[in-house]
Amino acid sequence: MRKQFIRIYAGIAIVLLLSVFGFLAMSKQWVASVRQADFEDKTQALIAMVREELEAVDSDPVAQLLVLNMFSLTHRMPITLEPFFVLPLSSAEKDGLKAGEVVTISIEKRLQTYQMAPNGDVIVLGPYLLEEMIRWQDNLIEEGDGEGDGGNFFFQIDVFFFGILVAILLGIGVAIYFLIHPFERRIYALSDAAERFGRGDLSSRSPVGKGHAVANLARSFNGMADRIEGLVGGQRELLRVVSHELRTPLARIFFLLDQLKGNRVSGDQSADIQRIERSVYELNDLVEELMDFARLDRDISHRTEIDVCAQLRELPEMVAELRGDISVDIDSEHLMVWANETYFKRALTNLVTNAVRHARHHIWITAKKVDEMAHISVEDDGCGIPEHLREKVFEPFYRVDEDSKTGGTGLGLAIVKRIVMQNDGQVQVENRTEGGARFILMFPLGEKIKIGTRRAMDLSNRC
Repeated sequence: MRKQFIRIYAGIAIVLLLSVFGFLAMSKQWVASVRQADFEDKTQALIAMVREELEAVDSDPVAQLLVLNMFSLTHRMPITLEPFFVLPLSSAEKDGLKAGEVVTISIEKRLQTYQMAPNGDVIVLGPYLLEEMIRWQDNLIEEGDGEGDGGNFFFQIDVFFFGILVAILLGIGVAIYFLIHPFERRIYALSDAAERFGRGDLSSRSPVGKGHAVANLARSFNGMADRIEGLVGGQRELLRVVSHELRTPLARIFFLLDQLKGNRVSGDQSADIQRIERSVYELNDLVEELMDFARLDRDISHRTEIDVCAQLRELPEMVAELRGDISVDIDSEHLMVWANETYFKRALTNLVTNAVRHARHHIWITAKKVDEMAHISVEDDGCGIPEHLREKVFEPFYRVDEDSKTGGTGLGLAIVKRIVMQNDGQVQVENRTEGGARFILMFPLGEKIKIGTRRAMDLSNRC
């Protein structure tokens, strides 16, 4: 919202600045044209006065020189008498002089003004710069009668309008801030509610308030959140009930299988019983996963600091029980994370179990601090995961191996993602350069973090 305020304020400021500077430029141009016309009138009046004084002294060269020097000093402008034939004028300009006109020309960006003198020579004013002569005249007027601006006319205009501009910008800035600030607080409240809702807190709602434009948006968000919470809640309750109800017939099937195994059966019947038993165990695992998946939102609220090394010490033994032909390397800094301990352990176990299913010979587990987060990665030397399927593996019941040769219910990674999101963390998947998949769990660090590195954890459970 502050960025929006800055954009609005900057836009208004730029428009005002352009308007004021444009007005100043036009004002200066207009004033300059008026003052130029005024100076030209004064120049013609001056040259007329010089001509009258020269007529009064007739053809006395000394008197003429005194008159010219007096006017030059008084008006701070070079004034001389030049022969007609040496003038750098065109034929038309010379004809104008003979007709009694005052002629002004520009020579190398400087002006010269001409008029015929009574004795046939030409009175020459200049060369001079128009701006310089205007400034001289202003100073002369100021020294004489105080009506000039001392050459500071444009400067005074600039200071005046700059002061007005600063006052306007300050006023607009204060007004915009007080108009936007209430919206900023309400937008932040709505954004915070939406962020918490996106992290899985389906009870998150935005304060509505009254009499402001954000109220309708907040009301719509709350209505949407109510409907989503109701739908998701209904689905989870259905999932929980179905999972619970499936346990009773499963228990009966297990009981009957135990009875069948106690009876004498043929070899073919024994093989059939074993296949049935494996299928029932798979179904039982699926029911357990479904119940865990449904319980996540209710049971994950309690969090505490967890020693990552203590959790990693249990993994080699678990891997050995699942597959004795898999070796495990663990490299961990001594870290504390802030999470629900039961479900942190469950997420870690699910990832390691997934790695055991897909690894050929080796699993690597590392834990380190990265940007105030604990990064725990589980890698295997299996086939890896195609890039276009890396997000799908976290969806419930999705399995990369469609023929299910590696086993599993398809809920393990979905449970991992939900656990991590509920604990304000993240999970990523990528492929190793050498081959195989790498899953990275990211959890917030605990407050009491012990810095240090313990390398090459072996089966003696030292971190």
